[in-house]
Amino acid sequence: MSDTPDAGSNGLTAAAPPTKVAAKGSAAAARRERQAAQLRANLARRKQQAREKARLSAGSDPAPGD
Repeated sequence: MSDTPDAGSNGLTAAAPPTKVAAKGSAAAARRERQAAQLRANLARRKQQAREKARLSAGSDPAPGD
């Protein structure tokens, strides 16, 4: 019976993160998130440019009805 309270208290103490590590981690996470947003924007721009290039090259072909 004494194992149950010990297990609960151990779980609570293990879940508490140190404040310095948490602050450092959040700064790094924010930096990674900004970099990821830039990469997503660059990828979206490249995909759009590829779509425009494909549309222009397809548009240069004569229409089937002509």
